[in-house]
Amino acid sequence: MTEGVISVGGASPAVPGARKLRAAGVALAWGLACLPVVSGRASCPMAEIFGVPCPGCGMTRAILLLGRGDVSASLQMHPLAVPSLLASLLFMVATVWATARLGTPTALWKTSLGRAALVTFAGVQVAILGLWVARMLGGFGGSVPV
Repeated sequence: MTEGVISVGGASPAVPGARKLRAAGVALAWGLACLPVVSGRASCPMAEIFGVPCPGCGMTRAILLLGRGDVSASLQMHPLAVPSLLASLLFMVATVWATARLGTPTALWKTSLGRAALVTFAGVQVAILGLWVARMLGGFGGSVPV
């Protein structure tokens, strides 16, 4: 084993700098994945096919409203948009960090940042599901328009 290289499931890169190159690839993948949201072109397949909002419906619109400074409309569209955005960003950073340190994003749980990101992300997703159920039952102003 090369000194200073941690092997995780046989994914230890043999070439110096390979972990950083992999981390850059993970960061690029996250950046590309964010393009539809940032451009406002993300759409919800569940809403398009079934006409029913999904738990995340309104999230993109809420973030874009917040970006324009309309906090009230953003909170009305989806009150968990900001926590979801922050948890997602933390998860993205943690996967890049895990890749840079350990050579693979699947080693996320092996870093304290990764564990914090996973727990935070999971907690926010549970809250989003709870909000969705409450909205489907008429709470919090009802469903988001699709």
